[in-house]
Amino acid sequence: MEKNSVEQFLMFTPDFFEPNRAGEIIEKLKSLPDDQSIRAMSLIGEFKKPTTTLLFAALLGGVGADRFYLGKIGTGVLKLILAIISIVFFIFIIPGLIFGVWWIVDIALSKKNAQKYNTQKFFSIFNDTTGNEKANSIPTSEDLNQIPKIEE
Repeated sequence: MEKNSVEQFLMFTPDFFEPNRAGEIIEKLKSLPDDQSIRAMSLIGEFKKPTTTLLFAALLGGVGADRFYLGKIGTGVLKLILAIISIVFFIFIIPGLIFGVWWIVDIALSKKNAQKYNTQKFFSIFNDTTGNEKANSIPTSEDLNQIPKIEE
């Protein structure tokens, strides 16, 4: 990826990624071939905005909206169940305490959670666990020849 494209990518995603991994992300972007750099630019809309995560956490975090937004369905459902128990059954002491503390902690950690989600998504798209690039790029004729033929 050209230097201009890397700067453009970073301009559109100023605080989307974990700050301690910024160097890795920049190096990865620089090493991307042209077809993947276009793909990286097209994926900007798929990353979660930390500000949106904060709003979900502050306004609807009590029912797990911030967790659902970040794809954490299990903890989102758990927060929703705690909210229902606290409200419907008026059992405020234990579930209400857990519910309130968890909500406050999620508000405080919302930006970090969004950055972690985006960083993991970025590396899962362009790397596999061994550090090799995934086969997300356009397949070559050699790749297509390796696919077994189905005989009729």
